[in-house]
Amino acid sequence: MTVIAAKKFDDGIYFAADSMISSDNTKHTQHEVNKIFHTFGMTVGGAGNLSEINLLKIYAKNRKPKEADEISVIEFFLEFEAWAKKKRDNFTIENEYIIALENKLFNICDGYEVYEVKSFHSIGVGADFAIAIMHTGGTPLQAVKVSCDLCILCGEPILELIHTYKNKDKD
Repeated sequence: MTVIAAKKFDDGIYFAADSMISSDNTKHTQHEVNKIFHTFGMTVGGAGNLSEINLLKIYAKNRKPKEADEISVIEFFLEFEAWAKKKRDNFTIENEYIIALENKLFNICDGYEVYEVKSFHSIGVGADFAIAIMHTGGTPLQAVKVSCDLCILCGEPILELIHTYKNKDKD
């Protein structure tokens, strides 16, 4: 299970994620599973099936949305799904994602429900705890730490990444 938190700051978008994975009724916390990653000019966090996140890592090694806008993000995921169906016939996007492009942050859920996040957001089973912490001024690291403490389906170690802005003209 998962919690990923992202928040915009003056110098970039900060990400934090737990690293617990589970299979059946067993949780695995002895691994540093990377649910957040930098690739080809964007930063991505994925909550859900690890095999889908890994396919996205491969696909995004040399591809990203054409622009930092909702339509381009939707097109990117449509193209990702078509590519992934060539690898796995019954593939459909089931995970939820947070993506940082330039100085913008997007949430992607339910396949193609895409919207821009103005300040902060969290995904995964620990998201409610994380959103509350960031709403009260906390950082993504603090938010994920609280989620790991209070949600039985999240676990440390916590991983962090910073998506730095390419230009200083932020929205």
